[in-house]
Amino acid sequence: MSIRRRTLRTTALAVALGALVLSSCGSGGSEADAKELDVVLVNTPWARAITPHIPEFEKETGIKVKLQQFAQPQARDKIFVSLSSRSSDLDVFNVLPSNEGIKWQRAGLLEDLESRLAEADADYDAKGLTPAMLDASRLNKELVGIPVNAEGPVVYYRKDLLKQYDIAVPKTIDELVAAAAKIHSASKGRYVSATRGQSPTVVYTFGNFLHNEGAEWAKGGKPAFGDPRVVKAIDDYVKLAGTYGPKGAVNNGPVQTSALMASGRAAFQIDSSNELDSVIGEQSKVADKIGIMPIPRGTARSQPTLLAWNLGVSKFSKKKDQSWQFIQWATSPEMMLTLAEDGVAPPRDKTWEDPAFQKLHASPAKKDWVTSVTDILATGTGEVGPPADDQGSARKVIGDEIDKVILGQQDAEAAAANIQKGLQPLLATKE
Repeated sequence: MSIRRRTLRTTALAVALGALVLSSCGSGGSEADAKELDVVLVNTPWARAITPHIPEFEKETGIKVKLQQFAQPQARDKIFVSLSSRSSDLDVFNVLPSNEGIKWQRAGLLEDLESRLAEADADYDAKGLTPAMLDASRLNKELVGIPVNAEGPVVYYRKDLLKQYDIAVPKTIDELVAAAAKIHSASKGRYVSATRGQSPTVVYTFGNFLHNEGAEWAKGGKPAFGDPRVVKAIDDYVKLAGTYGPKGAVNNGPVQTSALMASGRAAFQIDSSNELDSVIGEQSKVADKIGIMPIPRGTARSQPTLLAWNLGVSKFSKKKDQSWQFIQWATSPEMMLTLAEDGVAPPRDKTWEDPAFQKLHASPAKKDWVTSVTDILATGTGEVGPPADDQGSARKVIGDEIDKVILGQQDAEAAAANIQKGLQPLLATKE
């Protein structure tokens, strides 16, 4: 029996939609206007998975979705132009609370969805959304979006190589670094460790090392890179990315690290749980040899990065009721289970327990993946980067300085000092 289930109850929805249309017309919009939604999505695995289902929403509701989908930088720019101009030509869009959401919320551009969630339909099961995911979607006590996926960095590793070189599965970051060093040396560089070196992307994976050492991005509105524990975090990260990594590591993002793993060149890969299909999919030469685990604990703790794309609503949309109807459909229990077929990790606890979901993830690697992502959901932090309004600049400061260590241009202590200095004018200090 297929797990693709209808999300909306047509009869109830027709009644609700009639009320929505009357409400919209009464507030100055035409009936035709009320039956259209302008939606902008970032080209992610979630967006690619849900797009084929949007005609189902249109058929069942009578609402036409005018969908546009772009790569992350282009989508972010387009959304910000609409929001900052107070235009009503944008209704629903993807937002990362840990990134652009910080600036947009402080500027008053995002609708607070807290009351919508509290009054959601019973079928929606608002309480079923993972609490940690919702917490990561709240900024300054406002719910800026509803999470559509769950992800975080994990370690993909070669089980056969650990056996070949007589190495136990690492339980700490120190053991992970030592394992990477041993395999790299014994194989004369044939097998590397792979993680992100592209400057703007480094923060996502590096943050796990920072937090696991007990350090923080900032304290009291000021950068916290003067903490000596940061130096160890940078040093460990650089060893895995550069010392025991591939040549040209500073050019590597998730596409490159996954290619190294899938081709059999990497013994370890530290990257997003979203890279699962890239690592064990049909193109992989080592799919049956892959194990997956959370990033091991550091000296102080285990606190992985928790990331979720959200669906948000423009503060200036004139179709907020219809926008919420779309979000309920897109993030419902039924749709989450449907999208799991395409490898989307659901931000709903009960979906993970569904027999149909478990059947989809019955292979050893996928079982490892489920264990790793549920660990992220249980213990992760939504603090993906420093609390700066200008996330792009803040992340570049960190990535650039860590890259200089990878390239041998400075040591970890100098990198920490330079990051501390570079972040000072960028950190947001508003509470």
